[in-house]
Amino acid sequence: MTVSRLTHNALQRIQHPIHAEHRAPFAGYNRMPPAEQQGPVIADPNILPNAVQPEALDTHQIANKKDAPKTVDFNLHGRNVKLPEHPKISNDDIISICKQGDYIYRELMAGIPVENTKENAAKLMWYLQAQASNKVSVSAGLAESAPQNFKMGAFSIEDKNHNIENFLNQAGSYSRKSSHLKEYKNAGADYQSRGLDIDSKNTFLPNNRKTVLFARMPQKSENTPTGTPGKNMLFIKMEEHGCHKLKDKISHGFNYIPTLLEQKFGVTKRDGGVDNRERIPADIKESYSELASGFNSWTGMNINTSNALSTTGGIKIMIEDLALMRDYIKTAISIDSQNIEANKFLAITTTLYDDLKSRDHSDIRIGNEIIITAPSGLNRIPVSSADVNINNPDLQEKAKNKFIKSLSIDKSKEPSTWIEDPVSYMTRSNVLGADINRDTVLQSGGVLFIDPKDLVSRNDPRQYKKITKDAIDWISGCIQPTESPSEKALNDVQLKKIASAVAACCEQSIFIELRNAMGNLLATDGNSKISFIGSKGVPHSVEIKRQYTGGSNQVTVDVTASTSYKPGFLFENVKNKAETITYLGITNNNDEHMEGKITVRVTLDSDDKITLTVPENIHINGNVSFGLIEEVGANL
Repeated sequence: MTVSRLTHNALQRIQHPIHAEHRAPFAGYNRMPPAEQQGPVIADPNILPNAVQPEALDTHQIANKKDAPKTVDFNLHGRNVKLPEHPKISNDDIISICKQGDYIYRELMAGIPVENTKENAAKLMWYLQAQASNKVSVSAGLAESAPQNFKMGAFSIEDKNHNIENFLNQAGSYSRKSSHLKEYKNAGADYQSRGLDIDSKNTFLPNNRKTVLFARMPQKSENTPTGTPGKNMLFIKMEEHGCHKLKDKISHGFNYIPTLLEQKFGVTKRDGGVDNRERIPADIKESYSELASGFNSWTGMNINTSNALSTTGGIKIMIEDLALMRDYIKTAISIDSQNIEANKFLAITTTLYDDLKSRDHSDIRIGNEIIITAPSGLNRIPVSSADVNINNPDLQEKAKNKFIKSLSIDKSKEPSTWIEDPVSYMTRSNVLGADINRDTVLQSGGVLFIDPKDLVSRNDPRQYKKITKDAIDWISGCIQPTESPSEKALNDVQLKKIASAVAACCEQSIFIELRNAMGNLLATDGNSKISFIGSKGVPHSVEIKRQYTGGSNQVTVDVTASTSYKPGFLFENVKNKAETITYLGITNNNDEHMEGKITVRVTLDSDDKITLTVPENIHINGNVSFGLIEEVGANL
């Protein structure tokens, strides 16, 4: 291929400054339509400043344009959102992928580990795409509108503990160069750009993008004056080509030509939608520069505009500079209220300041990027103490069967289950030893089986079998009657059988089912569900007590499990997955937790048969709150 042909193909990829339709979407060349089919010619104001410009189209008009992308419109947590269709994904699957991305986002926000795969990363991007659809206009300083397809731009995402960044890093990212946020790269190794290519045949990004560019944004400091004030933010941008493979680097280079022309010559780059890039809009840059220059000439001061006009400064720094100018001008007017020049500058400065300050998240904004911060004004849904009565026969049977099913699961391939042969089960299983080694405390009448601080090693699997055996021996001592000779005495076989059964009930399965029961029973309408997560540093406690029955021919032992849980998620309308609303547990206050207690009664009858019952209410005490992770007004 000749050099002239290469040049020709490259130029076909550059956005024509007047006719957006002249740019071929990919490497091929699209022939222009006849003149009568092109519609009216609209001039770019950067080329022809006096040309008449078109009226802004609302979302309905845009959606009805012939060249408008087809979209998938649906409701997400009570808000309408819009996603682009994809030729290889059905609309229903797009909605499902987005909602899975929603779940991934919430898990990461809560600090809960998520499998680090490119597929999950793509799902997260679809969710961010949906969130952006309600911010396209306001991020660009336009009037708020109905959802629009987000196509051209970047995100700035609050990432308090760098959980999203770490997730993307571990999903297969690589170090790459980028023209974005140049000044931040001087802040250190943690702030260099990285890329994550979504190159699977069955995994796709919105708008046919193929890679995710991301970089940590430093907080504002003396060394980084253009940093983000008081927040850990993560820059994210989906692009057509990555920079890992040679062919991708070449394609990316061609795609960079329009940006280069824009930076060098002011040729406006368009992409068929609202510009939501983090670059400073040309009109704002011009207004600010002219005002700062005039102010410096008038006062003899030197407002340094380099930070504001850098790739990382922008609107947030301009607001700081304008505030300084305004304060100086107000002082001048207080000395001489008739100062015409001062009043003129005050009016101009205040107008620009108010305009920029009214922008969505103006305090952390560079340009027109989509900004998503962690929730600050949550719609709280409180859940208070409860003593759940399971005397209802249906509910009692359901709870009992659920516990039995959980506690009866035998991990081995042998057909016998725990309920049929607890001795064999406990002989094979070392789960109890592992649970005790982690955080399960066994006690009877205030006497501990073993003090947690006396465990030699908390990470030595070789100790689990011994701990399990010692626990069964200790439980046997708690069960064998010593002070009531009239109670049924147990031979060695019977004692081992019921002790093994009790030990099996002490495994963490009982806490898992307690947690599930708490969530199901607190959400009493049957169409909601609450999940809980463990409270760090709060151990699981199991109290073992033999119930004396006055000479009965059976042996009864109560296993009472109690622990504390933090709120995880509240799911509403679970019977309709498409309309399920998810709320995140609020854990800012240490008092926000639920204590749960359940008793499982283990009985050895006269035929040496083991049975389980749930003899009393499940006790749930405490207070938790859940909040919707969505923007609430202008707080987010």
